[in-house]
Amino acid sequence: MELSFHGGAEMQISRRNAITLFGAAALGAASGLTPLRSSLVAAKASGSDDREKVDILMAGASFYDVPYYAMRDFGFAEQHNIEVEATQNFDGGSSAAQIFAGGFGDVLISGMNGVVAIGREGLIDLTVLGVWTKYPYHRVVGKKDSEYTALEDLRGSGAVIGVSGSGSFGDLLIRDALVTLGIDPDAEVEIVNAGGAAAQVAALDSGSIDLSLLLPPVYVIEADNLQTVHRFNQVEVPSSVFTARTGDVEDNPEKFANFMGAYADAASAMIDDPAFALEVADASWGDGIDDAEVLKACVDEFLGIWSADGLFTEAQYDNSIAMLINSGLFEAEGMPSFEEMTAAAPEF
Repeated sequence: MELSFHGGAEMQISRRNAITLFGAAALGAASGLTPLRSSLVAAKASGSDDREKVDILMAGASFYDVPYYAMRDFGFAEQHNIEVEATQNFDGGSSAAQIFAGGFGDVLISGMNGVVAIGREGLIDLTVLGVWTKYPYHRVVGKKDSEYTALEDLRGSGAVIGVSGSGSFGDLLIRDALVTLGIDPDAEVEIVNAGGAAAQVAALDSGSIDLSLLLPPVYVIEADNLQTVHRFNQVEVPSSVFTARTGDVEDNPEKFANFMGAYADAASAMIDDPAFALEVADASWGDGIDDAEVLKACVDEFLGIWSADGLFTEAQYDNSIAMLINSGLFEAEGMPSFEEMTAAAPEF
């Protein structure tokens, strides 16, 4: 299945003014995380030779990745006899997908638009293993004094809306939302490529764009300067799914079942115990987010976004396909079916 992945997952995270600047590379420095949750951490093995390695490709950095650190550093991967390692310093989803197509990595994290785009070409046969985030975690935001307080205000407005890139997941989301309201995204507003998070915040400040689609922690960090115009948390349209090469899954289904089991155990433990979720978040993001209230606000946001069981449902598939088609950037013809996407997925 060939590559035409979204660019919307990329986030070169920035913190302005008194907030320390940090980027995706900082996330890889979360070693020696303490304290560990002793009731959940398996006894350390004398070595990792018996555990299978799972290399994960993530398209950039956002707070959604906290369960990965729970898997890696809080014993969940060990409990499922795997070892996980993530690479996420890519310039967006397209780069990650191209590298995955070249044979690197075992699991790719992408939006559903990326899975569908790949599936239509048929050069790489992918299987959707499960869901990481069951809702999009983008928000449409404007400056505190913005005249736009709801999407309905955009009707005939000519407002300029910044997204991370044309065809990005955020671009698709806002187009779908506007079309659903009967607003023409190509005639009644202007959707522009505004770059990464830092560039979008600067563009809002300067007035060169009226609204922006941002991800956490940026819209939490900038809460004093921004107002939320719209959230995409009403319909389950997974913004991040786990995919793998179908041939790899068929050759070693246990490896991928163990991977998904480790994710589900980690995510459900955090959702069931917000204090533990905060502990993991502090261990993995604490060096970059030094404000305890901001960190807790990000955790609270994602407790309702992470998928507790990791299961990819047909209803989620239907919602995703409807969003893609309604955006006007995907044609209905040639959409891979739910069965085609999931036939090889192992139970976990």
